[in-house]
Amino acid sequence: MSALRRPVYKAPTTVDWENDLDPVARMKEHLQIAVTLELYTTPLYLFALYSVNGDSTAARAIAKVAREEMLHFALAGNILCAIGGTPKVYGEKYTPQYPIQIFNDNVQLDLRATTKENLETFVKLERPPKAQPESESEGVDHILPTYESIGEFYASLEYGLTVLHKKYGDDFFRRAPFGRQFKPGDGSHGSMIAINDLDSAERAMKLIVVQGEGSSGVDGHYQVFEKLLASGVNHHNVVDDPKTEAFKDTPFYQAMLACDAAYCYLLSTIEILWTYDGTETRREQIIGNNIQGLMGVIRTISKYLVLQDAGNTKKAASSFNLYYKPDDPLSRLSQLQRETNAAVEASPELKDIKSTIDELVDIEKLTLSGTT
Repeated sequence: MSALRRPVYKAPTTVDWENDLDPVARMKEHLQIAVTLELYTTPLYLFALYSVNGDSTAARAIAKVAREEMLHFALAGNILCAIGGTPKVYGEKYTPQYPIQIFNDNVQLDLRATTKENLETFVKLERPPKAQPESESEGVDHILPTYESIGEFYASLEYGLTVLHKKYGDDFFRRAPFGRQFKPGDGSHGSMIAINDLDSAERAMKLIVVQGEGSSGVDGHYQVFEKLLASGVNHHNVVDDPKTEAFKDTPFYQAMLACDAAYCYLLSTIEILWTYDGTETRREQIIGNNIQGLMGVIRTISKYLVLQDAGNTKKAASSFNLYYKPDDPLSRLSQLQRETNAAVEASPELKDIKSTIDELVDIEKLTLSGTT
């Protein structure tokens, strides 16, 4: 297991927020870890979602969880952006490559179908401390070794923000232009919260925890996966942790490559928007064309792949592999267009994705001043 890839960030340790020598730097580090945590779990749920076979109830439940994970990812990034940090999500250091260890040597994350074993992993991943079975309370491996749960980690962050707010006031949350954040009504997510004071930061943190662990009368991700584990989910028998290059000689290789390119262009867009000072209208266009559009492309290709025979009674699947070609003379957008054209030529069933790709905004032409 030691040979598996790990995030560039070390596992977070508990912080004495009142006495730490540089609590602002520590907060930025911990918020980037929160961004990384949400980034690394989102493909797990999307992969599981696209593996569902004919079970619409399960598909809706997992789709809701995946959307909320993407919201949590954006909320953590918004807070980091507000306090003057720059969220990193794209590139060899930052984009997850599965299977992977995330912060804990004994916790491995894999892209797998909605099998009983994988649903058990999801339950453990989202489980709040109060739901930890007594028989497992000692020696259990947590995804964050020094915290009992993800919710406990966020509670520590929330407390740290209150400590920093006492010192700096609401100006602490105004260290970067407000327009760089994702906001309600911009098309990113209906429950989005933009951060400009302690109250908005606390609301964002509480929303992440409640949606993950649940609360009185509200099912969180933990309860959703518990119910799916109890009922079982019919699924395609897809390959685990697919590596695109391993399928180079298959008819669907180009579709996998296009899916990787679309996924990474999506991450690039999100990362750049946290530094972009363009108008609201321009941001909304980018969010609509690039973020919503690319999510649709990934969904279309993924649903196509799970119907393709991959050998040994297995079906293919979207791989969520890193597509990173810095030495390619073409722009990232042109690279994506090239892979899309090849995918459509090899798999004409995917022809409808081409119009979406053609409407994408070239993110490499965006500047901090928002001139394009």
